Amino acid sequence: MTETLEASGELDNTVFVVMSDHGYFYGEHGLSAERRLAYEETIRIPLLVRYPPMITAGSTPGEFALTVDLAPTLIELAGTESSVLLDGRSLIPVFTGQADGWRNSFLIEYFSDTVFERIVNMGYQAVRTERFKYIHYLELDGMDELYDLEMDPDWRRSLASRAPEDSPPSADRSRSFAWRSGGGFLLAGQDDLGGHVDLGRPPPT
Repeated sequence: MTETLEASGELDNTVFVVMSDHGYFYGEHGLSAERRLAYEETIRIPLLVRYPPMITAGSTPGEFALTVDLAPTLIELAGTESSVLLDGRSLIPVFTGQADGWRNSFLIEYFSDTVFERIVNMGYQAVRTERFKYIHYLELDGMDELYDLEMDPDWRRSLASRAPEDSPPSADRSRSFAWRSGGGFLLAGQDDLGGHVDLGRPPPT
């Protein structure tokens, strides 16, 4: 295909996208096939895009890119508009180095099924920020997880057990969470598709 495109002079005018649907565990966290949990090994996937008129070869942007961003990106590259509301956003600002104000958090959701016996009743809603991840299990009380990815990059020590007694009730934790560490609060909210994170403010009421 690339030879045909090159011969026709359209190779550099064609967008190539290579990606995956999920990652895999190879023993991390004692897991293997249970690829639907919210750990980094399975939520992070490759995303390779080639389009020389806009993307510098070998560039590796650090912004969060989601699978829901693919449709709005390709629609904009095609020079048209969507007739329906799309959840994602075009990655063109990331490609061009103009991603000021880009998302700094995102929501991950999974609803239980019976495919993998080890994760039955382990549906969750999780918030991933640039430094933290909070996982709220919808059907398991007292099993929520909170990780500081900067201090604990291998996810070995959940901070969720340090939540104060007046932290938001379980039913609300998918929308906000708070815990006290060193006298301060970390809050994360999902008030829109991008969410937000605030340091040092009291829990929302």
